[in-house]
Amino acid sequence: MSKSNIYFAILCAILLVAILFYVIPSTSKSLPGESATQAQQLQQHAASESLSTATLDPENLKSLSQQDTQIDCQLQLTAQGHLRVNEHTRNCFEYFISQYGEKELAHIQKAFIRYIEQHYQAPAAAQIIDLWQRYLKYRQESVDLQSSNTTALEETAAITAYFEKVHALRKNYFNATEIQGLFGEEDLYNNYTLQRMAILEDSTLSAAQKAQQLKKRFEALPQEWQENLKQLTQLDDLNRLTQQIKSQSGSAQQLRAMRNALVGTEATVRLEQLDQQRQQWKQQVLGFLNEKDKILQSNLNDASKKQAIQSLRDQSFADAKQQSRLKTFEDIHQQGGQLPFID
Repeated sequence: MSKSNIYFAILCAILLVAILFYVIPSTSKSLPGESATQAQQLQQHAASESLSTATLDPENLKSLSQQDTQIDCQLQLTAQGHLRVNEHTRNCFEYFISQYGEKELAHIQKAFIRYIEQHYQAPAAAQIIDLWQRYLKYRQESVDLQSSNTTALEETAAITAYFEKVHALRKNYFNATEIQGLFGEEDLYNNYTLQRMAILEDSTLSAAQKAQQLKKRFEALPQEWQENLKQLTQLDDLNRLTQQIKSQSGSAQQLRAMRNALVGTEATVRLEQLDQQRQQWKQQVLGFLNEKDKILQSNLNDASKKQAIQSLRDQSFADAKQQSRLKTFEDIHQQGGQLPFID
């Protein structure tokens, strides 16, 4: 595998991790593999149990791994004292759910209810606890849904079908306002991801047209999201579209048009300069390795061969950093492997 392919695979892996982080409910915070009835019994038991009103040590509400953290429950209320459901609500729920594995579900239930009753009054407290109970059931079913999904989540159609199932599941537990508050940001990212994948898979578009649409879709994201995603998505898009052009034996003009559309003129100039540097390096390395092979195949004794190769190395690569980089190529060439040039 060439170095370009290695880099491309790494970028795709990073992107896939980023996608799955937003797209698929985290299994690291999964509830235990109990039946729905068992989970419901635990929830009812925890909810109905008499809770102490004595002052609690906040650290008792945390798992061992959370002792150096603050409880992430910045719940927001309306002027009338009702819960305002938003991303903070979900963060609070997930903070407690993440304790699973270090604590039993029943203990987590008690700790959460105690925390809410200690910090919130009616009507908010009852609303928070009710939503928490429904969220737990949803999380369990969402994990089951993910586990039962046998289709690889790689193609746009497969991911779209999975999302539709998740959206249908949410409607079983939450109203429209709650869904928007709990999952609005996740859905925004998921929709962007699906649209981006659809553009990249559209065989009717040229690489430059794809670049234009990708840029337009990216610029429709909130500014904060653009700042966080710009480098990752642009690098991945550049690699994908560059590979498309090269696989179709595209011209330098097509490559330039794609880059201009995606990252602009200045960045395109820098990329072309980088291309030239890479090509020069490739020619320099190949020339050295060719001459080295001739020396190794000559009738010189081993000591003379070693001295001649070092002289050739010094003449071809005066810079110590270049010689250090060259060693990787020499080792791979000696083993008969494919040289890791970035094409």
